[in-house]
Formats: sequence, C-alpha cells, structure tokens
Amino acid sequence: MKKLNIDTKKHMGYSKSAERGIKARLSQKYSPAECERLMEKIDRKYESFLVDLPYCGCKHNVMIWQLYDAIAAFAYYEVLPEQETPEEFIKTCAVIFEKDKQRKPLPHFLTVDSKGFVRLVRAAIRPIAKKMNRKLDSGEWQDGWRIEMETDHLNEGLQVALVGCPIYNFAVKHGYEKLMPAMCNCDFPGIDFLHAGLVRPRTVSNGDDRCDNWFVSADSDAVRNYPPEKRENGLLVSRDWRK
Repeated sequence: MKKLNIDTKKHMGYSKSAERGIKARLSQKYSPAECERLMEKIDRKYESFLVDLPYCGCKHNVMIWQLYDAIAAFAYYEVLPEQETPEEFIKTCAVIFEKDKQRKPLPHFLTVDSKGFVRLVRAAIRPIAKKMNRKLDSGEWQDGWRIEMETDHLNEGLQVALVGCPIYNFAVKHGYEKLMPAMCNCDFPGIDFLHAGLVRPRTVSNGDDRCDNWFVSADSDAVRNYPPEKRENGLLVSRDWRK
C-alpha cells in the first residue's frame, strides 16, 4: 500500500488495482512526467477527501475497498487538466474496478449455475450482513451498506439488497451525482466469469433506498424478462420483477 497522509485508524488508501487502473488511464493521455505529477495531485486530493469522510469500519468492513477505490476515481476526475466526459469516465471506472479485465470462466460448480455454490455464498454472506448491520445500527460505523437477503423469496439465484450507499452519499456531498452511472453500470457486465446475470430494478443512484441485486444464471429467463434499461442520466435500471 502506498504511503498516504491519512488517519489509518479511520481510513485506508485505495487499492493496488485502482492505482494500476489510474496510471493506465493517465498514460493514455499524458507523458510519463505529467503522469507522475498528476498522480501526486490525485493523492493529495484523495487525502483531502478523507478528512471529513464518515467512519465506515475501515479494514473491519469487507466491502470498504469499493468506497475508497471510488473516492480515488473521483480524485482522478477532479485533478485532470481537462475533465473527462461521463462517457470517458465510464471507461475509467471499468479500468479502475477491473470490470474490463478478461477473466477465464470459472468451473461450473463455482458459478451461479450451481445451487450448491449459491448456498455456500448465501451462508457466507449472512454473518457478514449481521456484523455490518449491527455496527451501523449501534452507530459505531457512521455510514456503510446494510445488507438484506432473500426478501422476496425468489425461486432461483441469489437476492442481496444493499441498503444505502456511502459512495452515493460521498458523490452527493461533493457534487458528483452525474458520475454515479459510471460507477453503477459497470456491475452488469462485471460478473460474466461467474456465468451470472444481474437484475437490479432498484438502485440508490436512481432515488431508491437500496440497490436490489438479483444474481441469476446468465441463461435464466429473468435476464431476458427484466433487462436493464437506460435512464435519461445514463443509469442502467432493470425492469422490476415485482410488476
């Protein structure tokens, strides 16, 4: 982890993969010397963003890397001499979050097609959800994702709702709401290696209280029946299975 001037009891630096992604995007536009100068500015901006960031559990929150990598992406966007268009920032987020990375498909027994694998994932998430919800309810964590599972008792795949979103809260505070589609949309193609499809009819970035994620087989009728549709702001939102 690179050295940053931050309170490590409350916060973390962004990941190595995010650093690689940022450097890769910079190298497409600037000279090596300019890339180094901009990386320094990104780090300083990142540090300033964390000064008043609510405590979200730091290393005790298994999902926290998503928040810090998102903040690094916002810092990148902020310091560029010429800010990227929303379309360009979509490409940036795909690189930073490694959503554009070609992954070998996993064996069948490690994909959503396997009921046994889904049961194992469900069993693994439950204690994580219990801990995260307890920390938020007690106020020990000031922000974060609450997790609700299988609220609709669907007959296939796995339904996991993330209630609230610290990334969206950060974006609203700093005026980056228009960039949220770039953050959210890359989730849809990002699970191909699990042979999974994502149905997400509700999302915080669309004004809902949660991101309601239903993971099904890529061959499921649900993928065809509830496809993502693009809103005016560019956000992808699936048709709702409840309607």
